[in-house]
Amino acid sequence: MALIQDLGVDGDGILQPLLKNRWRVNFLGLAGDPDPLKVQAITCDRPKIEFAEIKLDRYNSTAYVAGKHAFQPMNIVFEADTGGAVFNTIQQQMNLQQSIIGNFPAPRLPAAIGGAVYKFAIRLESLDGDNTVLEMWIIESAYFSNVDYENWDYAANESVKVNCTIRYDQARQILSGISVKATGGAGA
Repeated sequence: MALIQDLGVDGDGILQPLLKNRWRVNFLGLAGDPDPLKVQAITCDRPKIEFAEIKLDRYNSTAYVAGKHAFQPMNIVFEADTGGAVFNTIQQQMNLQQSIIGNFPAPRLPAAIGGAVYKFAIRLESLDGDNTVLEMWIIESAYFSNVDYENWDYAANESVKVNCTIRYDQARQILSGISVKATGGAGA
C-alpha cells in the first residue's frame, strides 16, 4: 500500500503548483489613484516574449537563429465600479498619454512630449495563501495601447468590464518561491 508521500513519478511526492487565482497587480507611477485598478483587476496576462526568427539558408539545409526580441502586449480586465474610480484612473492616465477624453479634451489632440511623462511600471505578483510573494514580474515602460469600455446590454446579467491592452518595453521575473510538497503526509 502506497503512502501519500510515495506519490509522483519517482515516488518523491508532487510539488505544490502555483495557483492562477492567487495574484495581485500594483501600478507604479500611474496617473491618478492606482488603488481602484489594483482591487478591481479580475484577469491579467503574464508577460510573453517572442524572438524574431532569422532564417539561414545554406546549400541544402536551413537553420534558424534568434533575432531581436519583443514583449507581447498584455491584457488586463477591470470590473467597473459605480463610483467611477476605475474610469477616473484610466481617464487620468489616458489624458497624460494624449488629451482625448474627459471634461476638457485638447482641441488638437497633442501627444505627450516623451514617454517619461506618461509611461508607468507594473508589479505583478503570484501569492501563496498567506500573501507571501512566490513570483514577481516587474514590467517597465508601460502604457495603455487600447482601452475598451465594453457595451451596455439590456439582456445581460453581469458587471461592466474595462478591457485594457498594455504595451511595455521590458519585463523581468523575480522568483522567491518556496519548494513544498503538495501531498503532505507523515514525513513531509
